[in-house]
Amino acid sequence: QLLGVDAVREFNLLTDNYSAEYGKRGGAQVSVVTMSGSNAVHGSLFEFLRNNRLDARNFYDRGSAPPFRRNQFGAALGGPVKKDKIWWNAAYRQQQNQVAQPNFRFDKTFDTKLTNPSTKWTYQMNQNNKLIGYYQAGLKLQPNRLPFAAYFYDNEGETWKQQNVAWVYKGEWNGTLSDKLYVEARFGDFGYYFPLLSNGDATYGWRDTALGEIEGSYYTWQIDRDRK
Repeated sequence: QLLGVDAVREFNLLTDNYSAEYGKRGGAQVSVVTMSGSNAVHGSLFEFLRNNRLDARNFYDRGSAPPFRRNQFGAALGGPVKKDKIWWNAAYRQQQNQVAQPNFRFDKTFDTKLTNPSTKWTYQMNQNNKLIGYYQAGLKLQPNRLPFAAYFYDNEGETWKQQNVAWVYKGEWNGTLSDKLYVEARFGDFGYYFPLLSNGDATYGWRDTALGEIEGSYYTWQIDRDRK
């Protein structure tokens, strides 16, 4: 799951000696705080562009630089529902990539499209209690995914189509019970729907490991997951 740059308020990378609230797993922990609304309406737009026409040729490239096009754009907007009481914030991000794929023997770039909407609502019940609701979705589309990275592909029918959806939603209560006691309670859900669909209609598929070639169409499969 990815967020637009304007949906992130702050982030923190913890490498060791972190507190119990982050669990007991080894390795680094990344903490991200998303933007909340405020008493005034604020918004922003952004666009990042990369294009091979602006790139220098690699030492090993023959002729001009190979195709590489990336567009990442989005927007964020937030404000009050009721000043000093209820605020909202929403963000949207989309990234589109088109890059050269040396394993393709047909005239096609390797394309990826990522879409990430998110929203956050905050309700200040009183001076000591706050409720927060958050939702984020992630959509990924790759029309020509490689079933096996080290092989060559003569046509689109030998590739997969990936079109998956992921989601995160969370409810949170923050309470100050005394000058020395602060409590948080959270409930959330994370899941995804991950299908890989064959682009071909052949009823067989095989790999030539000596030549590194694919023939036919590989089976369709999917992975689904839901974690609370």
